[in-house]
Amino acid sequence: MIPVAANDVAFSAHAVLLTAITLFQVLIYDRGNQKVSKTCITITCAVCVSAAVSVFVAVPNHSWLWLISVFNTIQVIMTTIKYIPQVRVTL
Repeated sequence: MIPVAANDVAFSAHAVLLTAITLFQVLIYDRGNQKVSKTCITITCAVCVSAAVSVFVAVPNHSWLWLISVFNTIQVIMTTIKYIPQVRVTL
């Protein structure tokens, strides 16, 4: 028995889809003289590579619960990174 509810999987898939749409919008819309920082590009590449490696490890082993756990960890790390600039501004 898998201890993961269908709504958890749907929520994760929804989050991945919306994040992909947001990243796509960052690439296609005019930003004037603004550009994506090298730090952002590095973090994004590291997360994408980590996710891809995790999928390639999980699929042959059918380790779906482990894969969801890895994605959850990535989500927590990205949320923490996302709020760091706001904390810096308030301090």
